[in-house]
Amino acid sequence: MELTLHGRIANLPAQEVLLIAERDLPYRFTLRGIVHERMVHGPKLELTSELSIKPGARALRLGGVVTNRRGQRQEFWMLYHTNFGPPLLEQGARFLVPVEVVSPFNNHAARQIKQYDQYPGPKPGSVEQVYNIQPLIDRSGRTLVIIRNKAADSAASLRFDTHELLYLTLWKNMAAQEDGYVTGIKPGTNYPNNRRIKCKHSRVPNLSPGESHYITIDFAIHVGTAEIEQVAQEVTRIQSDRRPLLNEKPEKKE
Repeated sequence: MELTLHGRIANLPAQEVLLIAERDLPYRFTLRGIVHERMVHGPKLELTSELSIKPGARALRLGGVVTNRRGQRQEFWMLYHTNFGPPLLEQGARFLVPVEVVSPFNNHAARQIKQYDQYPGPKPGSVEQVYNIQPLIDRSGRTLVIIRNKAADSAASLRFDTHELLYLTLWKNMAAQEDGYVTGIKPGTNYPNNRRIKCKHSRVPNLSPGESHYITIDFAIHVGTAEIEQVAQEVTRIQSDRRPLLNEKPEKKE
């Protein structure tokens, strides 16, 4: 079976859509959609995704549930691609995350491994760089990722549970703004390799018939140097005195 780059389910509209408005405090709004990917003698997966937010808040929650509706075990992969661009992304912007291991995706990315967490300005003709990251976690199994601007007075953060999303990928596309000067922060059940490489490194999760995999990502916007320093200190506390391992060569593909 031919597998497309982002999977068939990424291009299917939701068959069921529901908007929930709570009548009691905190009056949370939740938008929920259900998508089915079905094939005879193939996958039968159900994806429930929802976005929820409290009025006036600078934070939102993304929830997801993948359920196997097939009568036998089924492979699945989930990769959440969150893009950030200007004005948050600029020359001097930084990527903050408690790190155990960082590996370049290819030889091109390997040349800048020591600057993986730093952002240059847009450069016409620049080639994308991708880094596979194994994040460190707090006592509850959660990790924190931050991108902040040069002045450290604007930032965005992601929090997620590594029992749900074990891997983190950083995508840096430092091309001209007209060509998509953007960075992608991608928590996932795997790195964005093909299936052969996933199998080689035992990164292919499975679901039994009727089994579900639950995912929650909390996004927040941070404003002001004091607030950003406070959240950045959380990254420092998780990192503690553990020194990140920066691999100078890509993971072996064969």
